[in-house]
Amino acid sequence: MLGEACCFTILYVLLCLIVIFPPDEIAGMGLTVEKLLASFLGSEIMNFVQYHQRRTTATVLVHSLLIPGYLLWMRQTQPGVYSWMFHLPTFAIGTTVLLFLSPVLVALCLALWWHHNNWSQHPLSKSLTHFLDERQASHPHSWLALATEINIQYRRVDKLSTQISSTSQLVAIDSWLIQVNSYQVCVLPLEDTLVVLEGAINNTLDTRPFSAGGSAQILKLRARCVSKNVPDLSFRLSSTLMSELERKLVIPVLNSGQVVVQKSLADQFLEVFLKTVSENPPYLEKPNERREEACIGCMSAPSNVKLDRRCRVLGVERPAEGGGEAQCVACSCRPMWCVTCLSKWFAARQDQARPETWLSSRAPCPTCRSLFCLLDVRLMMQEAPAATH
Repeated sequence: MLGEACCFTILYVLLCLIVIFPPDEIAGMGLTVEKLLASFLGSEIMNFVQYHQRRTTATVLVHSLLIPGYLLWMRQTQPGVYSWMFHLPTFAIGTTVLLFLSPVLVALCLALWWHHNNWSQHPLSKSLTHFLDERQASHPHSWLALATEINIQYRRVDKLSTQISSTSQLVAIDSWLIQVNSYQVCVLPLEDTLVVLEGAINNTLDTRPFSAGGSAQILKLRARCVSKNVPDLSFRLSSTLMSELERKLVIPVLNSGQVVVQKSLADQFLEVFLKTVSENPPYLEKPNERREEACIGCMSAPSNVKLDRRCRVLGVERPAEGGGEAQCVACSCRPMWCVTCLSKWFAARQDQARPETWLSSRAPCPTCRSLFCLLDVRLMMQEAPAATH
């Protein structure tokens, strides 16, 4: 009987580990706290801060039930051991029951305390108050202004959101760096955040290509706030996502370990794309015709490229492979994209399994869908005004 009880105990411990650290298979089946309590938690996209306040509270409560759940487990699997426990002295039975129920009572009191006064006692709310001035921080609901800012920025499509472990997620939005864990959410303002690259791990077991989302290099990073005395964030990130994180940061990354970061396939293609386009003759426009517009892809860089069919003039036009549409088509769209966004569009429309064919391939114009190749991409340049006599 004792041997069977030990085996069922080990099995229950394994089940608890699966609940606390759910693998991808369990998460894909929807057997996680977030999926099972989705109706209670609400929408993460619409209310990121409030969602994770409820999620961390629910996670603490659910995980606290695992300890008294062991008694029910033994009652169903080993009734002999369960009945033997209740033949112990009354004091021993009461102490055992109290020990098994105390985590639930503590978790319940903690949940009530966090929820008190509209979640103002939650650790995430208190973390946000650290980044307010003294006059604002004295107000109990001052953190709501920052929470609203985070909620709005999280809804945007240009955020960086990646799963860095089974229980941890990294989010970089316009103004905040956020690390989401099972029981807490840590935030740092990007304008005061210094990210230090401390080392790298070469993952020789991951044989997936960059285009398939794989990475042979995992970077060890630490983020710290330079203006506030708050805990640092330590996390690991794929080298393929490092460039996206750098675009969000205000302070450049400090490479303290002199680590050579492996570039993703998209970053490598961007360099070759820019080099090839810069060798094309620029597209000159008259001073009175230029209208300064932001790129409609990123809304930050100016639109600086024009699609102008040149491959037929140069006599290098080739039919498309596979019997598709054979030739580039003249594009009459006005400049609406920057060269970086256009390179990403071009790469996304190629055969991801054959990157060696990208430079000689074609892509549709993102506006009118006219086919173009790299020879048709010309950088905009202001024409010098004519000299007056």
